[in-house]
Amino acid sequence: MELIAKQVCVLPHRLNCYISCLALVLTGCLEKRVVWSPDGKIAAVISDEGLFLCDDQGALSPLLVEHVSAASWLPASKELILVQHEDLQEWSSVEKQLTRSSRDQIRAWATQVMGSLRGGVAWEEAFATLKKQHQLEDNEVKGVQLCLRDTRAEDLKAIDKVPHDALNKLDVTVVSVRRAAADHPRLKLGPTLAGGFLRPIQQPRPSPDGRFVAFVAGQDRTELYVAPSGDAATPLRVDERQTSFYPDWTSDSRSLLYVRAMGQPGQEDELTLGILTRRQVQDEQGTLSRAPKTEDLAGLLFDPMARVRCFKDGRIMFSSTELCLPVTEKDAPRRQQLFVLDPARQATIGRLIPNSASGGLPDSLNVFEVSPDEKHLAVADDKGRVSLFTIATAEVTKVQPNEGGSLKTIPDWKFPDELCFVNVPEAGSAKELEVAIRSASGTIRLLSENWPAEARKGLLEK
Repeated sequence: MELIAKQVCVLPHRLNCYISCLALVLTGCLEKRVVWSPDGKIAAVISDEGLFLCDDQGALSPLLVEHVSAASWLPASKELILVQHEDLQEWSSVEKQLTRSSRDQIRAWATQVMGSLRGGVAWEEAFATLKKQHQLEDNEVKGVQLCLRDTRAEDLKAIDKVPHDALNKLDVTVVSVRRAAADHPRLKLGPTLAGGFLRPIQQPRPSPDGRFVAFVAGQDRTELYVAPSGDAATPLRVDERQTSFYPDWTSDSRSLLYVRAMGQPGQEDELTLGILTRRQVQDEQGTLSRAPKTEDLAGLLFDPMARVRCFKDGRIMFSSTELCLPVTEKDAPRRQQLFVLDPARQATIGRLIPNSASGGLPDSLNVFEVSPDEKHLAVADDKGRVSLFTIATAEVTKVQPNEGGSLKTIPDWKFPDELCFVNVPEAGSAKELEVAIRSASGTIRLLSENWPAEARKGLLEK
């Protein structure tokens, strides 16, 4: 991989913009908001109000936990890994949840800003400089401002044009990962596995043996972590470079596969090169390795939405845009492709989607999920349409052909022959969006027709 040109690929502006837009058709991290347990008996349902549980007939629990943004099941189908957030208005409350290193870092940044303000730098400029210099996200900037407001109040009185009204209304979101025992319709919260993050945490990915959970923290600046799923412990930061949102585990639970950027990503209309990376995080004794072994497997265009999935036989599937240089605007790629790499058996990468099937699938292929028997893919687009791709025959079946405005949840497999998705009525229909299950025969049954408004909020709203 050292032979690959580093960092940003600068093409003619219009061409650069086109390919960048193809990779970023789906912007921001997309979560599964209806997540079925591996045994197919219970689903975690996440609305804007919080977490519910439903059984396979759609019977819904009361609201069980507020402020949940993502959930994943451990393999035994008895416990969930939850991502929770809490909005806090006092620095004393925030710093209690931060790790010592995070707390010290926020205080150091606050000291840096105070020095700039005393030197005559305007408030907005001081924080813009801080944000750019350290690649901070907006919530981290708020953390620094809250720290200044509550610990340097007297010093701020001597500074001109401090936005005191805005500071008094400030709140900071603290994000954590925790375990919970689920037994429909009840849920019991367990220990916090990783806490004190001021950046969003994406969909957690438990290892196949259930002993660890991987997650990506951040939106604009991401880092990949692994934490034990049993008890609270300091998570291992696997990679602090920009990584994609959707890593996966090898079937033996020892290594993670993910896409990382080479250097710092450029602007939205610039292409950044990336690497498909395999990193061993569990050693021979079954413990987290603090010095993970890394192997770079393939070069590609970096896309934060790139999804990686590992098959039981060792094959690796990932989404990417296929680009051959030199290229003109008229010859630029119009679609993404799914690729398969088999490191143990061959040295080349194969294209999964043949040309005959590509027209029936979305241009962007970042949103796909492999069926439990590894025979099918569920593929969704940014309008909520869902298709089924059969790997052996390349047959494409339209599961949900109607546009729903936006994708409400990533489709999820209940069983190898049952797919869960949000069903969208035809344009002009008075019917509502509903959570649906499609069987192998094509029969669709609706689960959510009797769900209350609080369970539908943000999930089943047009």
